[in-house]
Amino acid sequence: MIRVYIQPESSCEVDHEAVCIGDVADVYCRDEALQKRLEALVFMELKPDDETRYVISAMALVACIDRQAGQPVTVCNIGAGELILARSRPKQHLGATAARIVMVTMITFFGSIFAIMTYNEDVDVNGVFDRLYTVLTGSERMAPGILEAAYAAGVAVGIILFFNHFGRRRQRKEPTPMEIEMEKFETDMDNTWMKEASRTGAVIVRSPAAEKNAEGPGSAPREADEGPGSAPPQEAHESSGNASPQEVDEGPGSGRRS
Repeated sequence: MIRVYIQPESSCEVDHEAVCIGDVADVYCRDEALQKRLEALVFMELKPDDETRYVISAMALVACIDRQAGQPVTVCNIGAGELILARSRPKQHLGATAARIVMVTMITFFGSIFAIMTYNEDVDVNGVFDRLYTVLTGSERMAPGILEAAYAAGVAVGIILFFNHFGRRRQRKEPTPMEIEMEKFETDMDNTWMKEASRTGAVIVRSPAAEKNAEGPGSAPREADEGPGSAPPQEAHESSGNASPQEVDEGPGSGRRS
């Protein structure tokens, strides 16, 4: 029996209606042809009037592969137990995008100025500079001078070095503090979505496309294989080949041969 490994992503976006296994998880098995076929399996189909975000259990991916693999496989999940599938937003007009950039830039710029000014007033930076000037020169200063200029330049340089970003250039090849905070925000959002879906029972635990294909014309009903006294799903897959159950159970040390 072929062992198949899947590694679902914690969150992903799609821009098409037919969502495949490969869109939401990495798939690996020794049979490359089977791997490509499993990646192309349609997991679910999104409709234009559906929700824009779904919480999916990894069990749904396992069930989809189990039903549509076409041969006995053992599925091992080495990724997230639940994932969030989001529909990509349609691209906005260039003018709307530019307006949003300008608005965010202005809010960030003037907000930073206001925060620095309130901090300076709170700790009385001017008073500190006055006392420092008096200690160094022995006289009182009459107007702002070199101390304020050095302080302003130091704040600007410190912000650039700390945030590791100036335009599109980076001083170091590492995530910036802003990127780290955005990653934390996205993680908190995903966890909140998953908990809310779990409380309301909105987690998808079965593959809609796999259920539809299994119940289509000419397919055997699943209920017939899952009645009382029937073999477990794993055993049913193992015995679905040409070999009889006796041939499967008989090992090298068995006294009987087929």
